[in-house]
Amino acid sequence: MPENSANAPESEAKVRRAALPWGLAIAAGFALYSELLSVGGGPALWPFTDAFEYASMAHWMAQGEGAVLRIGPAFFPARVPPTLSVLLLPVAWLTGDPRQLWIPVFACGVAALAGCFALARALGLGRGASLVACALLATSPGFASYARYVMSDVPGVAAWLALCGAALVVARSG
Repeated sequence: MPENSANAPESEAKVRRAALPWGLAIAAGFALYSELLSVGGGPALWPFTDAFEYASMAHWMAQGEGAVLRIGPAFFPARVPPTLSVLLLPVAWLTGDPRQLWIPVFACGVAALAGCFALARALGLGRGASLVACALLATSPGFASYARYVMSDVPGVAAWLALCGAALVVARSG
């Protein structure tokens, strides 16, 4: 048995421990940066029409009314697909407050950063290059600012990264 193979698990654990603070720093920086970029200094239903529709659909789905847009006493069919609203449902059920529906979108942003790192590593990039890829995604103004809005952009990035990772696993398995 080669001499280095006995130390491989210990070495891998050391690499993981060393990457954790950097990953946490990128996630914290992403949170701060997205807060600074958000219009009005916090999460919002901006751009109004789409974000409002996603939030309204999630709210009314949680109330048992279905994927509808309610304005005053009238219900209208939504213009956008309910996919994002379904993702928002747990928070809508738990809080009942449409202003909190940015939380799952932001969580998708953090998941996208983790997915970016994992995909970069799976593609053969080193730990440092993978962290740089995450930092570039985290500091992208569009990604960081939309992570605070009830919009499908950031969950879409997370979904695409997951699909790319799954495709890579399938391609490598046979």
